[in-house]
Amino acid sequence: MMRGLRSLGWKKQAFLVCLVLIAGSALLANLIQSDFGRIDVKSIRIVDESGLSVTAKLYRPITATEDTPQPGVLLLHGMNNDKDTEAPAALELARRGIVALALDELSHGDSDPVSNPLGSMMSLSSYTLGANASYQYLKGLPFVDGTRTGLVGHSMGASVARTLARTNPDHRAVVIQAGGPDNLTTGSYMRNYLNVWAFYEELFTTQPRAVFLQQSLEMIAQNEGMPPGSLGEIDHTYGNFGAGTAHRYALCPCTHPGSTWNAKGAAETSAWVLQALVGVSESEAMARSAIGTQTYVVREGAMLFVLMVSVLSLIPLGYILLDLPYFRIVARPLPRNIPTTGSSWWTYASVNSLIGGLTFLFIPMLGFIAGVIFGAVVPIFLLSTANGSTLWLLANALIAWLVFRRWFKKASSKNGITHEDVGRVDDIRRNPQNRKVVLRTALLACVLFGYLYAIVTLSQSFLGIEFRYMWPVFKDFTPLRFVQFLLYLIPVLPFFLVNAGVFLFGMLRQKELSSPLKTQMIWWLKNVFAMESTLLVVILVEYLPMVLLGTGPVLALGGLFGLYGIFLMQILPFFGGMFFLMTAFYLKTGRIYLGTISATILTVWVMAASSMLI
Repeated sequence: MMRGLRSLGWKKQAFLVCLVLIAGSALLANLIQSDFGRIDVKSIRIVDESGLSVTAKLYRPITATEDTPQPGVLLLHGMNNDKDTEAPAALELARRGIVALALDELSHGDSDPVSNPLGSMMSLSSYTLGANASYQYLKGLPFVDGTRTGLVGHSMGASVARTLARTNPDHRAVVIQAGGPDNLTTGSYMRNYLNVWAFYEELFTTQPRAVFLQQSLEMIAQNEGMPPGSLGEIDHTYGNFGAGTAHRYALCPCTHPGSTWNAKGAAETSAWVLQALVGVSESEAMARSAIGTQTYVVREGAMLFVLMVSVLSLIPLGYILLDLPYFRIVARPLPRNIPTTGSSWWTYASVNSLIGGLTFLFIPMLGFIAGVIFGAVVPIFLLSTANGSTLWLLANALIAWLVFRRWFKKASSKNGITHEDVGRVDDIRRNPQNRKVVLRTALLACVLFGYLYAIVTLSQSFLGIEFRYMWPVFKDFTPLRFVQFLLYLIPVLPFFLVNAGVFLFGMLRQKELSSPLKTQMIWWLKNVFAMESTLLVVILVEYLPMVLLGTGPVLALGGLFGLYGIFLMQILPFFGGMFFLMTAFYLKTGRIYLGTISATILTVWVMAASSMLI
């Protein structure tokens, strides 16, 4: 067998190894998700009061039957997330005998869109984005004890959970994850209340950590009716579960989005539900929910691994296809001219990075707001948060194009730099050969996308596993999201053609090194510097002072930057992967197009899969 593999050549070997790793990791994630057959996991559809369809993932322990119904919990994600964002809590609850229903709220994930979802979120006292119908569905399941049900909600989902608690007084527990504090003297409608409290909260406070902690302890004391100036206790249970008055603030060392997969938060959630719905003691609930007993992190790690390997598998597959006669025209030797070297290279790279970082501080939020306003009038570009990212990409593409045009005009007249030297083809309209190169490159990028979409679909259909980590990344499209995917390809493409195209691989073209692997790695690291270094500084400025110095969010500006600052946690590693892919494809083809089109497709796939619909 080993001889047979060696005879395939390194490209085919690498591709086969990737396929084996993808299949193995997806299978491992499936086994963990089903607790090796002890949990039945399936996707379901629920119709809400307005006739819209809501998608959810139901985790049923096999011990939950019609003869032995078990407690049930509805889990609600935050804005721009989906049902699998609550998978850690859902899995850990199901492993402890609780039926868990994790929801795609309307306008999120695979659920139907609701008109004006932002307006609906502002009036959650009257509308619950499909959650109320889902809660009634959960209570009505024959294997669920409808008298023992609870609610878990993160961020936006926390607001929904509060509304459900108010309108469904039969609930027995409420868990708020990074949803802000509650004054229980006015929020006494929430029975058996747990607040999973993110110590490094960056959306709901700008206070230094010490002040944030002090005010929170004072609020706990106020909830207990203690004298003014008294301080309550964190990680301490007050009240009585039988009377529905139990409440607790669990302080977790995590950020706002991190509260859904923080190990302590998951343990606190499981222990709280066990006490409120099953009736076990606090000591027993804590022991059964201890961090060392959790398995969700293995599932999350396996999905992250399969995501990374699936993107990497595009490189050997692309190289294999480029060896075929039909696609051979796409590749050519690397251009010989090195337009920019020495200190000039670092100057251009630094300026490009600086522009990207500074514009990220305000343009995405402006694009988000403009998208909401114009989307209500002209409902075309419907990906709410993606509108902000798209405007930022377009603005940086315009700036880079103006710089590149001026540079190229001088470089072509003084140094003889040509379009071929910067990775382009010249005169596509009048040169059939060059037109054929571009068209076959686009076709090849589509074939690579088709392969990746196929394995994602197979994984979802047969294993119930997406390629993701925390946030949605690669998943099946709904029809509406597929239309949005096609639309957003147009405004996103210029960024990868210009900034990550002729600028990065033309104007900042690097020298080849002593080996292909060394060239790939050094080029990639320098490309990441040119494109992302200031963005990395931005996220470090936002979070390091909080962690090391105890400050509040430095750049949150009252929430203006906070949301997109959180998105940087996903943007930075994903774009780093795209630049690795683009570097490999440029080194193979000598042109920018295969990397440009592939990165555009994959980036817009993430946007279409994850963004809340307007």
